[in-house]
Amino acid sequence: SQSGGCPFPEVNVIVISDIDADQDRFKRLAREYDEHVPCGHKVLRKVRGVNPQRWPQQDGRYVDVEHFGRQLPEVQTGTPIWVGSHRGIVQITPSSPWWFKHHLNYAEKNDVGESTWALKGHPFDHHCGCTLSHFIIWMDARARGLKAAIVSESDGFLEQWWTPYVHGRPGEYAGVVQALLEEAPPDWDIIFLDKGKMGVV
Repeated sequence: SQSGGCPFPEVNVIVISDIDADQDRFKRLAREYDEHVPCGHKVLRKVRGVNPQRWPQQDGRYVDVEHFGRQLPEVQTGTPIWVGSHRGIVQITPSSPWWFKHHLNYAEKNDVGESTWALKGHPFDHHCGCTLSHFIIWMDARARGLKAAIVSESDGFLEQWWTPYVHGRPGEYAGVVQALLEEAPPDWDIIFLDKGKMGVV
């Protein structure tokens, strides 16, 4: 069993709490899961997403990003790493900030707490919070000892990604997830559900 006695894995849905559209999307997703997934919406877990625009106000889940980021292995001193088009390559030194030492570049912030990736005009600003949200959910699932968990964005409706990318009917989703979990290699880390067996990493 995965989610409180349910045979289906916990589904962590990323929402930004102050965006009304995200709350509405979560409700729609719950209705879709009630229709197509064992245990329905009970497998859904609403997770407040990382919001880099709120980091200067000591909000936006930066504390969680740093907590889990520091658990990643440290890059060896002297190693050059790519830190993005805005900075290029930097060499790791003993005084490098923690986000470079742990190669979690999206966690970089400036002296006033602003995300350097989410500053106005940066081409990857929307990826920063999304990627870090996926990261903290994955690390939290590992910390809680979950065997499997699904990460979904608030607009991850089956009819919008499952049907066009996998070419399956929404009613087949739960069976395919179960089959992938049963057939995945024992050392799997991530399964990209839109790629099926080819998405096992």
